[in-house]
Amino acid sequence: MGVVIQGKRHFLWCAIDSEGDVLDFLIQSKRSTKAALKVMRKLFRKEGFTPTKIVTDKPKSYHKALRTLGLTAGHIDDK
Repeated sequence: MGVVIQGKRHFLWCAIDSEGDVLDFLIQSKRSTKAALKVMRKLFRKEGFTPTKIVTDKPKSYHKALRTLGLTAGHIDDK
């Protein structure tokens, strides 16, 4: 999701569990693979485990980040 802060566009990364509860969120100026890796690593460290299924929207940065992390979780990209 894009948000404008002090006239500049930023991206809101939000992790939500299967019950709809917000696990974590992060605001960043880029929506790149590096940014996706930062979000995922932070969340996995905080939660203490990796998920069995990940649902994201369409950006390719998610696919690259998941491959970089070597995750075997099922990945569904849906918008």
